[in-house]
Amino acid sequence: MHSNGNVLLWCRSAILRRTIRNYLLDNAYTAIVCNRPEEIGMALAIDDFLLLITDATCPDDELDKQLLREPQLPVLHITGQWPELTPSPQRTHIAPPFDLDLVGQCLQKQKKPAEPEHFTLGKYEVFPSEHCIRYRNSETNLPKKEMELLLLLYKNRPDTLSKEAVRHKLWPESPEGKDSSIHVYINNLRKYFSNDDTIIILSVYGKGFRLECP
Repeated sequence: MHSNGNVLLWCRSAILRRTIRNYLLDNAYTAIVCNRPEEIGMALAIDDFLLLITDATCPDDELDKQLLREPQLPVLHITGQWPELTPSPQRTHIAPPFDLDLVGQCLQKQKKPAEPEHFTLGKYEVFPSEHCIRYRNSETNLPKKEMELLLLLYKNRPDTLSKEAVRHKLWPESPEGKDSSIHVYINNLRKYFSNDDTIIILSVYGKGFRLECP
């Protein structure tokens, strides 16, 4: 089934979390559930989202810290009580009685982020949908996961992308034990862009990987 877009969900209430997740799935949205607050930042590093839905039990300053990566991401607070929340046009608050149609209304206001059809990286042209890069008159085809890794690095530049984030994006069902494959992909990407010394893919010890480019 075609997805209408990704929605990030972080709720401490198991009942509320299950109710919203089922609603999203029934309406052809992909629900990404975070089990810990710090997972919000990691999820934002590896995917684009239409909306973040939270039950407002996360302290406001902690949520703001996680949202630094995507400051324009709309946030929908659902709560049985009214904690002290910072007013913001980015945020919508739903008080009891809880109405799932209000979730749908918030989603209807958002547009699904479009994947870039083409972008320039240094002296290279990158075509994500075709899984290839072009340099002058030569073309190199990339395996799907290597292209996904390149897009992750490009989206997060100049920040460092953690190995954990890479594992969860490339192997969402079984992210454990993939570090050796990641290093192979990183080395392959370096070879693909070897004709432009301004494109640098760094391995940051103990942290992850970073793309530096003009």
